[in-house]
Amino acid sequence: MHLTAADSTFISRRSSLVKYWPVAGSLLLLMFIGLGVWLWIDVPWLINPREVMHALEAGKLADSTLTLMAMMLPVVMLACIVFSVLFVLLAWRGFKNERRLLDIIERLQA
Repeated sequence: MHLTAADSTFISRRSSLVKYWPVAGSLLLLMFIGLGVWLWIDVPWLINPREVMHALEAGKLADSTLTLMAMMLPVVMLACIVFSVLFVLLAWRGFKNERRLLDIIERLQA
């Protein structure tokens, strides 16, 4: 059985995307790790709850910092929810592509 033009295009596009994923995925992971390390060292109040707790107990947090942190909490929570939804949608699309690819392979094997 021969592939249709749409299936052939799909497989070639998928092959090229899969080829670049290790580099892109590695760069993304390095960027996230770098961001986490930078925040831990430079701005620990944004990432380290113990540091915030100790600063609150010692009275080191200025009122303006507390206000800013209180204003940023809803923004951060909304961003986390949006990114989680986007992740699920992208995973859904990825599994749909995988299902299509498996259907193509099954048709070729039949």
